[in-house]
Amino acid sequence: MSRREWAPLVGFSVLVVLWAHYFREFIGWEAALVGLGAFHGLALIHIKLRVNPLFASIQVLVLPWLVRALLLGGLWVLAPEQAAPSDILLPLYDRYLLLMYPAVALHWALTGISARYPRFTPWRSLVHLALLALVFGLPDFELTEGSLALPFTLAISGGLLLWELEQLRRDNLRLGWGLPPIWFLGLLPLILSGASLAYIAYSENKAGEQAGLLQPTLFGYDFTPLVRLENQISMSDNLIFVLKKDGPPESYLLRRQVLNAYDATRGFYAEPRWLTATETALNFTSGGLILPEVSSRLRESLVYDILAVNLEPASILAVNEPKSVERLMGYDPRRFRGAYRVLSRALPPKLARVARNPAEAGVSQEYWDFHTAVPPDPKLRDLALQLTRDIIDPTKKVERLERFFHEEFYYSLKPATPPNTDPLRHFLFESRRGYCSYFAFSMVLLLRHLNIPSRLAVGFFTDPQRQVLGYYPVRGFQAHAWVEVLSAGEGWMSYDPTTDRLAPGEDISFGAEQGDEFFDLIESLLAQELQPVGEPKEVLSQQPPAATEPWLLWGALLLAVLALTLYKLRFRIPILLCRDPRRKLVLSYRLFRRQIEAGLDGDYRDLSAMELAQRVGDTTFSQITDIYLEARFSDHPRDRFNGIDLAALERRLQKVNLFPRFWRWFWY
Repeated sequence: MSRREWAPLVGFSVLVVLWAHYFREFIGWEAALVGLGAFHGLALIHIKLRVNPLFASIQVLVLPWLVRALLLGGLWVLAPEQAAPSDILLPLYDRYLLLMYPAVALHWALTGISARYPRFTPWRSLVHLALLALVFGLPDFELTEGSLALPFTLAISGGLLLWELEQLRRDNLRLGWGLPPIWFLGLLPLILSGASLAYIAYSENKAGEQAGLLQPTLFGYDFTPLVRLENQISMSDNLIFVLKKDGPPESYLLRRQVLNAYDATRGFYAEPRWLTATETALNFTSGGLILPEVSSRLRESLVYDILAVNLEPASILAVNEPKSVERLMGYDPRRFRGAYRVLSRALPPKLARVARNPAEAGVSQEYWDFHTAVPPDPKLRDLALQLTRDIIDPTKKVERLERFFHEEFYYSLKPATPPNTDPLRHFLFESRRGYCSYFAFSMVLLLRHLNIPSRLAVGFFTDPQRQVLGYYPVRGFQAHAWVEVLSAGEGWMSYDPTTDRLAPGEDISFGAEQGDEFFDLIESLLAQELQPVGEPKEVLSQQPPAATEPWLLWGALLLAVLALTLYKLRFRIPILLCRDPRRKLVLSYRLFRRQIEAGLDGDYRDLSAMELAQRVGDTTFSQITDIYLEARFSDHPRDRFNGIDLAALERRLQKVNLFPRFWRWFWY
């Protein structure tokens, strides 16, 4: 099987993978891989048997329908009562076929033309490159679902670009090596892929050192995994996302993540061991999520849509406990980065009461002890006891602390903590001014000194006064931190200690004007209808979803590098292992010949050793050819070939520029 026959299949495979990503709303990866495998199997059989391309294309198009008929027939005969589910499966299968037909027809048409008219062979590579460019030009093609989607897509695209440029060169298009910018086009995606991978690794390694609330990411904004108290913060008016919720205007707390562990030097962070699947920083990369049901008598169902503008599109925000999340389609991709619908089991404010003990809360003693653990601080303990000295009911204690912060503190973006001063103590006992993190930190620590389980939650709040036709604009300054307290049998309930009293002398404008951008977005949404994509949802267990193990990525990369290394050394390894000097010369000639052929235009595999030497016209290669012929066909003893320096001959060949240059060195 020649290169001209199997090389287009490689490019076609990569394009199918990229297009499957684009059409992920219609087909799954499983269907794409099965279809690709079936097509390639038929293609290889047809090439081997020299089947007419027109007949082969018809056969490829008809075969899936025959398979469908067999599947339906077997389903109706063996399990007629199970025929109903096929009504759901078949439309997706049919859409997959309709999407594959143009690609298959185009591939076989180009194959047939190039088989009859070899001068048109380069057009297959040009068409592949055009389809690659078209993929990235499509408005709905997103590389934001999952942090690894971008580097892998860029790597695949860069590999395909280099591959097709190599085929063009080999198919006598004579691009040559005089156009470095063209070859750099293939290397640029690979460079960007490596840079994005390095950025992701750097972000993960620095996660423990980051603080604050919002931070910029590759595709928008998201929350940091660590929150500590800063001396000064700034507010952003950037529109982060739009919340769509029917009904009267209300204020909602949309939680992004829970921070349940505290360290005096670091701040609040998440300890996954004590978090359930609904309490972690949720992300999804497919149709959506189905989360475990929260046992509750008081929680109500709440349905709302979130449309990301500058938010990391895979980041899920939810009111209280999310039950399901599904990705939406139908939005304008030029205006929104993504959209999803959330069904939450929301606990109305102050409806439940605070738990008195682990049994009442329905948790273990170990769980209770973890959420009441706090570095001992006599001054904080005395303040907590003083504020609640006449109160026995823990619910009243929590409400008393919340009211204490509302009535006696001020909101300020510049707490102005003096150097070498504990910012929390300065806030509580001296300045009494700070932003939301100061209030939430203080309340959680005071509650834990009272043996009341509490933790920090971060996300966004909505302003009901800015709601327009059920749409809430959420901007950067609405990033927020609040407190969650363990209730009696109803899970965690929210308390917001942050006051609305501005510190004297401060004038903070919280986006007084909506701006034209928000109204333009509403206008585009009113003209469209958001619908679920209909993809299967991932079902999560009660335990928090496992994070993507970095060793899987690096293991895959290591295997790829190992495979490429072995491929490059496929000629040198036998030479190194060979002990017979005569045989070693024969193997070395095979390596030199492949390198020489790679630097020439055309296919010279059918030429004899002498014919190739005459075609090359180089004295060094002619000398190597003579040595090879003597080693292979003469009756000289093996000792005659011991003194030949193969490394010196290879260096001489490289000096005359007969070997392939630049990146093509890696192929041989």
